[in-house]
Amino acid sequence: MYEIHVNFIAILVTAVASFFIGALWYSPLLFAKQWIKATGKTKEDIKGGAGTNEYLISFIAWLIASYVLAVFIDYGVDLNSSPQFLFGMFVGFICWFGFVAAISLIHSLFAQRPVALWLIDSGYVLVAFLISGIILAEWR
Repeated sequence: MYEIHVNFIAILVTAVASFFIGALWYSPLLFAKQWIKATGKTKEDIKGGAGTNEYLISFIAWLIASYVLAVFIDYGVDLNSSPQFLFGMFVGFICWFGFVAAISLIHSLFAQRPVALWLIDSGYVLVAFLISGIILAEWR
């Protein structure tokens, strides 16, 4: 049986990085205005922001996602000849494409959400998965 070796500090770092990528992604510096418009809400509607529970659950979800990415990277990184950071990005992309983009697109379509909202939300996860893949592959 294959023995899994993951770096839990790297997992924590990628979860924190993903969390902060989200803070930047949904800030006025990047996509806040477009995201608000795509949700059909106003600035006043979201003025209070998310609560502690939402942030805590989001961080736990990023820890889980980072752990799963680390396991996939650990399993395959020694089986290929490409640079580790490229393999990490590849795993991040494949996980995003197969598990995040495809499934969230289904949910968005049936919920009749605007495509722009799906692009913004799934784009955030893509960037976070690519960066997480690099960190986890290089810092094993």
